[in-house]
Amino acid sequence: MSLNRPASGRGRDRQPGRRPYLVLMAVAVSLFLLAGLVVSQFSTMWAAVLGGIALVIPPIAVIVANAGRERRD
Repeated sequence: MSLNRPASGRGRDRQPGRRPYLVLMAVAVSLFLLAGLVVSQFSTMWAAVLGGIALVIPPIAVIVANAGRERRD
């Protein structure tokens, strides 16, 4: 048994949605940082808008990541 491979085929099920998830989460983190460190210095309203958009992205990222998986009963 190898430590690098999962015991079952589950690890492969998560692979298709991994890249879009990571990209969306990187965008969300970037928006939070941009809103808090840069935009808040100029406009509180735009910082709040960017923060609000960043709050919506994580649930969307999870949905996108899980969309390609087959349902097994």
